[in-house]
Amino acid sequence: FDCLELSTILKLWCSILFEKHIIFLANQNIHLFAITDALLMLCFPFKWLHTFIAVLPFDSIEFLESPTP
Repeated sequence: FDCLELSTILKLWCSILFEKHIIFLANQNIHLFAITDALLMLCFPFKWLHTFIAVLPFDSIEFLESPTP
């Protein structure tokens, strides 16, 4: 959470709870994994039951248009 401001963390957490689409972009995969894992852990005792793609290659960008939350 050193990478994000508290207001951003709260907005992301609320978006997760409301099952919104969220796309993370990062220069390094290590930051991407750390942020997404931390946000999913914040949802405890709830579990994310929808599609979660940790890293998506640019060739598969059409998956972002899927109708799932």
